[in-house]
Amino acid sequence: MVNNDYNNKQINSDLPIMLKIVSTAFALTCLMLTSTAAQADVYSWKDSDGSTVYSDQKTSSKAQSTPSGNTINYYSPPPSKPKPGTTLDEPLATLSIAEDEPAAKPALSEQQCQQQYKLDCDQVTNWRKYALERCGDDPRCEDPEFLDKKYRPRSMEEMQAIARRSSVRNNLQDKKIAQFLTRKYSNYCENQAELYCRSQRSASCDAQMRSYCNDPRGLDDIFARYDNLTPIEKQRIISQAKQLAMENGDNQLNYEQIVAALIDILIQQALLGI
Repeated sequence: MVNNDYNNKQINSDLPIMLKIVSTAFALTCLMLTSTAAQADVYSWKDSDGSTVYSDQKTSSKAQSTPSGNTINYYSPPPSKPKPGTTLDEPLATLSIAEDEPAAKPALSEQQCQQQYKLDCDQVTNWRKYALERCGDDPRCEDPEFLDKKYRPRSMEEMQAIARRSSVRNNLQDKKIAQFLTRKYSNYCENQAELYCRSQRSASCDAQMRSYCNDPRGLDDIFARYDNLTPIEKQRIISQAKQLAMENGDNQLNYEQIVAALIDILIQQALLGI
């Protein structure tokens, strides 16, 4: 019994010393592991793009050992490559503007000006200056669109395109004028309306068709509508109207219409000095 008490007291007195030894050993072990990790070898080599790559594992015979520091960068991204013809310090806005700007038109030679415009290059290049001189006091010349439409030189190619469009427009214009003359100065429309209404058997058909045939416009309205007509073209239209009105004289019911038509024609002849 006495021996057991002695042994227990001996163990209790040695326990703090043992715990202290274990704690010290554990601390030394952690310190050694930390030191080993901090002093691990780091290998570096050049990849196919020429960039330096770092790693703690030796994967190539060309890899070289590099002393480790507190912080290790295992990878360095390759530098961005600029577009051909540009520099890295050039602003992006400048690049976008340069791409959007159209290339300046090369100056024409005198021979090219004559071939394309039938004019001297001075007249082609400085056409606006000459246009303002010709305008004088015309207030319309303050409008850039008016100047461009009336005075800007057109190339031969542009003139041909304008002529083609004008030809189509003139054909349609001639057709509309011919329809007006026939409806206004002949009895063709009334005859066609009468035949149509016979087949319809409608009491209101005759009145409706006569209303359509009675065109209230006169030659002055036509000349104002188509203001591109030359005096010769106007004279030809008046002659056609007179001929149609005289041919309509066989129908006595249209006598008043004939008189009104002839008066309209005579007035237009007087205004045109024909």
